[in-house]
Amino acid sequence: MKYCTKCGKELVDEAVVCTGCGCPVGQAPKASASNSNKQTMREAARIIMIVFTVFTGFAIIPLCWMIPMTVYLNNRVKNNEEISLAYKICCLLFCGTVPGILLLLEDI
Repeated sequence: MKYCTKCGKELVDEAVVCTGCGCPVGQAPKASASNSNKQTMREAARIIMIVFTVFTGFAIIPLCWMIPMTVYLNNRVKNNEEISLAYKICCLLFCGTVPGILLLLEDI
């Protein structure tokens, strides 16, 4: 499978035009070292958030925001979509220091 370079939507290998944004599908740029590093930081943050959410299961109140935030991050990482600065700060404050810092450092 390949992905649209503009919107990130998953495409069929034979696709000429993206069904999500209508842009022509060209040769995808090769992943650079910074993209690889960024993806690694996101994956680490996603895994740590899942672990934090599971271990905080004894306290019902934190789960009210940790589960939706973890699901949101999981979907963003799987679809290789951008993550807003506001989300990264909320993650730092509400879901754990480690995943929040990893997400904030991915742009450096």
